[in-house]
Amino acid sequence: MRLIRTVRDWTQSHNYCFVLLYFFFYMTVFTLEEQYLRPVVIVRCPLDDLIPFNSLFIIPYFAWFLLVPAVIGYFMFTSKEEFLDLCFMLFTGMTICLAIYAVVPNGIHLREMITGHDICSQLVIMLRQVDTATNVCPSIHVFATLGVLMSVMRSPRFVGKRLLKAFLIVLSVLICLATVFLKQHSVIDLFCGTALAVIMYHWTYHCNWRRGAVKTPIRGLL
Repeated sequence: MRLIRTVRDWTQSHNYCFVLLYFFFYMTVFTLEEQYLRPVVIVRCPLDDLIPFNSLFIIPYFAWFLLVPAVIGYFMFTSKEEFLDLCFMLFTGMTICLAIYAVVPNGIHLREMITGHDICSQLVIMLRQVDTATNVCPSIHVFATLGVLMSVMRSPRFVGKRLLKAFLIVLSVLICLATVFLKQHSVIDLFCGTALAVIMYHWTYHCNWRRGAVKTPIRGLL
């Protein structure tokens, strides 16, 4: 009973965490788009053909699934303001991506047969079985990576933590490069994801997004 009471009290005092329910919406829509949308635009540029496939990049690619939740979780427990700023930036940008995929279904024809039998090659094969070559531009992988990186770089909680920042910068660069070295995305997807991250960063931290949010159902969470 004490545990239940503790969880209830924490939930009541941290009701802003309910914004994470967005992920149910995101996963539902993204899954439906993966299953039912067929590309009408194939994304490709000459630079894509100059980038060799390298299965080792599966390591930083999968690191994305640790980096993004880790940063969101850190701010959730340490700073309501920074948590909500990051969630607004990520969730709005991801929704924009879903809308673009719906209006202009896109995909890539960059994937070649993998012949390697090493563990990295097998992991890439497994990835491709669950992640189709559709809904690629802008790259959510790139957008979210840069979004969490920029939120960390501007946070006063990371002032003086140079080694940690350097590590996160290197990891973020490797994650972004992984999208093209694994042939999961075109270079165009990478640049579009980067542009969206810059736009959302400006909107989040320089345009007072809360002013508009107070007129929405989430006003009680701010």
